[in-house]
Parts: sequence; structure tokens; C-alpha cells
Amino acid sequence: MSKSVKFISIFLVVALVCAWSAAADAKPTVDVKRGSAAIDGQIDDIWQYVDEMKLDRVNAGEKTDSIVYAKMLWDDENLYILAVAIDNTKHNTEGLFSQEDCFEVYFDLNNEKTDSYSEPNQFRFLYDILTPFEDGMRFLDNIADDPLQYIEIAGTETDTGYIMEARINSKVGIGFELKENMEIGIDFGYDDNTEGDDVRTGQLTWNSDGSSDVANVPAAMGTIRLVNEEAMPPAVEEPEPEPEPEADAGEPDMGGGEQAAPAAPTAPPTGDMAIIFTFAAFVLSGIFAAKRKKASQ
Repeated sequence: MSKSVKFISIFLVVALVCAWSAAADAKPTVDVKRGSAAIDGQIDDIWQYVDEMKLDRVNAGEKTDSIVYAKMLWDDENLYILAVAIDNTKHNTEGLFSQEDCFEVYFDLNNEKTDSYSEPNQFRFLYDILTPFEDGMRFLDNIADDPLQYIEIAGTETDTGYIMEARINSKVGIGFELKENMEIGIDFGYDDNTEGDDVRTGQLTWNSDGSSDVANVPAAMGTIRLVNEEAMPPAVEEPEPEPEPEADAGEPDMGGGEQAAPAAPTAPPTGDMAIIFTFAAFVLSGIFAAKRKKASQ
């Protein structure tokens, strides 16, 4: 085998391995159902019919004990996000958003998956429950001139952690509209500060595994698909009623109505009566014969 052939073979193997590794790192595309939710920092009933997107990867720092998940919905005009963190070590240091307990959301509306936030409709924002939302926007030069009028966010601190809800109107993008089967690049991050200092312990993400920092590289985002399926309780088929058993004609009517007259006794069959009469005549003739014999003696 020539050196050139060996080189090409090795190159192809390496390329295949790299492609396989990249595909293995990305989570499967998630289908997002149709529906709307009030943005008030509370979990509406509709969210229970939506699958969780668990933030179980480490994008930076160390793995923490926090349990975090996100959910999404869409309608003709908006994308909706619910993010929930169960965090036993809540710390808000009033420092950099990304270094304290904080949610981050990353968008690549056109799903370009580029190596930098250089294309239109790629942006991210941070949201600290205890800090005004306006201070947390990043990379907004790629989208609408006044994006805050198209993004609504509300959050709540709970006994066990935090809740964030967001509504992103489609007008936030440039030449962008929501439609069925559209695929959108997205990722979620939760900055978790466990020590109460100025440095976060780690950042948990949905898709990015830290090999490329999703805060700077849209290619590290995952993908969602908008499907035409309503988020609602699953249909339950009502069981068909069992047919009532037919009443036995020989049983008395227990319904309180007019009682049927008792049936008249059935006469014995004619053949049986002939046998009875014949036997009776034979007995009587025997009796009379015995009496005549006795009288003649």
C-alpha cells in the first residue's frame, strides 16, 4: 500500500471518529408542543403536559447538587420558557450575574450553529431572580432594535430554589416567524454559587458539555422542533357500559308491578292415564273374583 493511500485512510478514519464524537455530544432534537402560559413566576397547569429538558451537563466549573430543568411551549407569536432550579445552597452576591445563582438562555433562532455570535437572531440573556432583568442582556446587537419590548420575564424565589418564566415574541428576530416543524438552536444554563463568594461553583447546561463554551459559541447549543401538537391531558376513552342481563321468564317480577297469575297444574299425559286405569281394573277384578270364590264355598 502506498504512503498516499495510507495517509488518506488514516485521515478518513480520524474524520469519521471526530464526526461521530460531535454527533454523540449533541442531545437529540426535542419536540416542543403548542400552548401558552402566563408569565408570572408561577407554574401553570399546562406545564405538567410538557416534557422536561434536564440541565445535567457541566459547561463550566464543577458539578453541583442542584436539580434543574427547563420546559418550552410555542404559539403563532411566542416562545415560552419555564426553568426550575431546586437548589439547597442559594446565594445571591449582587456581583456578576454569571457568578451567582442565575439562569441563562441562549438562542440561535435560525439554527445556524456558527462558531461565534455573528449571525442575525443569535443572542443570549441572563436572569437573576433578585436583580433587574435589563442588566442581563447580552449580544442584542444581532436582533431587534428594542428587544426588551419583545421579551417578558418573571421569576420567583421559593423555599427550595428558583422559578423563571419567559416569553419571547417572534418580532425579537430579524425576518423571523414561528411555524410548524421549524428547528431552533437553544440552550439553558444555571449558574450555581454554593459558597456565597464572588465565584460560581459551576454552570449546569442542557446541551453544552464544556468542550465549547455556549456563552460564546452558538454551535454548542442543542435543537428544538416546533410541532403541531397541543399540550393537554391525554385523551381517556370512556369504557362502554356492560349490557344488562335479560330477566328469566320463570322468575317472579320484583319490580312492584302487577303479579302474574300462578300457572295451572299441568294434566298428566294421556298415555299415563291409560296405564293407571288398566292397573286399577286388574286389581278390582282380582278382589271381586276372590269374594265370589269365598261365597261359593
